[in-house]
Amino acid sequence: MTTIKTKLLDEKPSKDKIILPASDFPNYYWEVKYVKDMTASWEVYVAVNQSEIELNLFEKNDLLFVAIEQGIFVLNTSDGSTICSITDTSYVQSIEETSAGIVLIPSEDELLAFSQNGNLLWRTTFPDVIEDIEEQDSQIEILDISSETYRVDIFTGKPV
Repeated sequence: MTTIKTKLLDEKPSKDKIILPASDFPNYYWEVKYVKDMTASWEVYVAVNQSEIELNLFEKNDLLFVAIEQGIFVLNTSDGSTICSITDTSYVQSIEETSAGIVLIPSEDELLAFSQNGNLLWRTTFPDVIEDIEEQDSQIEILDISSETYRVDIFTGKPV
């Protein structure tokens, strides 16, 4: 059985702790504690600017996807080591898995796709803020805030 506990802290963790930078100007730190079958246990701290934004977590196979504000981190669940780290996106919205097993993470005006082993497959930028994404066959339909619709290939991120 896996347990993931999170807690928002308003002070910086000690220097010996692993800190994942999800903001250029951190004011708060999300503590993420991972315990699996009472054997594997680790913790990381995610540095954020705002306390009102929720932390997005998604566990798949031996990976834990952590996303908030400007940061997306893919961690190995056995020891908490970082497999992939992206710290230059903005306002991460959610984490979703497609029927093909690709993990999609929409941010303010970007859609990022990750493989089943946690590596970045592609990253596509759109002209306006993403409002919604929807999988349709081997495509992703993206609706932006100005009601424009875009379609990209689920495996490449290229327009179709």
